[in-house]
Amino acid sequence: MRKQLAFFVFWTNARYIGYTKLMLMRYPLLTIILLVFILLNFESLGQNKTTTRFWVNEFSFSKPSLSLVQVQDSSLVFKSRESADLYEFSYTELDKVYYRKKGQAAKGLLIGFLIGGGVGAIMGFVDGGSNSGYITFSASQMAIIGGLGLGSVGGIVGVLLGSRTKKLGIHRRYDNFNYQKRKLF
Repeated sequence: MRKQLAFFVFWTNARYIGYTKLMLMRYPLLTIILLVFILLNFESLGQNKTTTRFWVNEFSFSKPSLSLVQVQDSSLVFKSRESADLYEFSYTELDKVYYRKKGQAAKGLLIGFLIGGGVGAIMGFVDGGSNSGYITFSASQMAIIGGLGLGSVGGIVGVLLGSRTKKLGIHRRYDNFNYQKRKLF
């Protein structure tokens, strides 16, 4: 009975692996998307860093970025990313707070590539194969070409949108501070 059970477990696992190999070889675009998604998730493992960078009143890459430690009733407490210094800014000192979340550009790339690739693949299938001219393509080849073409354009747009810096306008007013601090969580 144990040998039969062991053989059944081996057979089902081998069959599952065979189906997976067939699927990955048959759909290379799906394979690439899955690998990118897996690599993006494993990138942040083992890192104990904060995921959001902040700049207060002036955005500059030459100015050191801060990490948010605490949101109080009328102030924000930041920690320097280079040292252990703490900085507390009252709402009367805050004009604008700029922030950028880690991994947003990669997320934008993936989402843009998937949306553009999907639209390109649908357009390729709808357009179908071409029978005129020197070079002919079938509908599936047109779908791959359209998916890769529009997927790369969508990926570039996604990176540009994901890597932008967001701004919270506080303008030294308490009501703006209370409204904007909800976006920090």
